[in-house]
Amino acid sequence: MSYSYVLTTTVGKIRLLISDHFGESDAFFSDEELTAFFDMEGGIKLASAQALESWATDEVMVTKAIILLDLTTNGPEVAALLLRRAADLRGQAADESVDAGFDIAQPVYGVFGLREQILKAGLNA
Repeated sequence: MSYSYVLTTTVGKIRLLISDHFGESDAFFSDEELTAFFDMEGGIKLASAQALESWATDEVMVTKAIILLDLTTNGPEVAALLLRRAADLRGQAADESVDAGFDIAQPVYGVFGLREQILKAGLNA
């Protein structure tokens, strides 16, 4: 399992979005795991969302909600925050993939057709 944090790489960008960049000893995911998320999802934001969803699942499974003396952990609350961030990233990825619109090309036949199109374009401007 390797660790890298170089912002010009796909893995580095995913680490940036999921805040998994505090060093090798504190890393939640390996480079190979983040690369696998990218291969499955096909985009940096979608891979980041998948990583956060996986992280949230682990958080609920491992830490749960525990109160012991003066120590309190709340895995479900942390998981909810991770899932909210994952949903935001999925929404951003969806917004980026939607076309802003489309154009219609109208064929021009002859000089008179060209003049008509220029006139119509001037009237619509």
